[in-house]
Amino acid sequence: MIILADDLGHGDLGVTGAPDIRTPNIDGLAAEGVRFTHAYANAPVCSPTRAALLSWQYQQRTGADRVIYATERDRGMALDNRLLPSFLKEAGYATGIIGKWHLGYPREHFPTRFGFDEFVGFVVGNIDYLSHTNRLENHDIWRGEEEFFDERYFTDLIADEAIDFIDRHAEERFFLYLPFNAPHYPFQGPEHRSTAGDQQVTRKVNRTRAVFRSMVESRDSNIGRVLEKLDAAGIGNETVVFFMSDNGSLPVVASNEPFRGHKTTLWEGAFERR
Repeated sequence: MIILADDLGHGDLGVTGAPDIRTPNIDGLAAEGVRFTHAYANAPVCSPTRAALLSWQYQQRTGADRVIYATERDRGMALDNRLLPSFLKEAGYATGIIGKWHLGYPREHFPTRFGFDEFVGFVVGNIDYLSHTNRLENHDIWRGEEEFFDERYFTDLIADEAIDFIDRHAEERFFLYLPFNAPHYPFQGPEHRSTAGDQQVTRKVNRTRAVFRSMVESRDSNIGRVLEKLDAAGIGNETVVFFMSDNGSLPVVASNEPFRGHKTTLWEGAFERR
């Protein structure tokens, strides 16, 4: 299982020194497992790091060497890429992705065309956590290749769907990719239901450390729910779990300490996976 955070600063976890953010579940993973303290992302922004992670190649080879923006409706990763789930599927694994894709908008670029048996999530770079619309106000949440509508806070939805996936596949080998969109903007914690669809608030007014903290802590508690399900299913000790971030975070709300720089820059603060 790969759990991927989105725009998480290096210093935004308890285990990496955050004084104000509680992340007991991720801290527990670090305490019980192995920390890769010199691991680096392939790029300081979203799409290239995801392409590199799943393809095991430099992003330039995948056709996703830069961010795929919401306005670029025809762009996507090259169709001849073979990704990790394709190889695992051939080896008998059930494969699923729940969360953020961001490697192409047309259906021929959906994760279901790259080896994933199941997909629940969105294909753009970021969505409102409650209305599930992108910055162009297009609704963007899919089950397989069919659009569906849901009222759940998206971080909760990812964990709910992951628990369901584990329930259905606990007695077979599986690969589950959980690319959470938290704490990428828009800035909305689970308590901000009244801000659904309000871009003025979620992208500007709510750009505070307090809101960012609520998003990180919500993600941590939902990761805890998924880990508990693995244990309840009797496969916790048989499942390899990786946690990482796609790149560093933005200044003002996040901390990339002790590294210099932030998302989009070429300093370590943009690349350190922790």
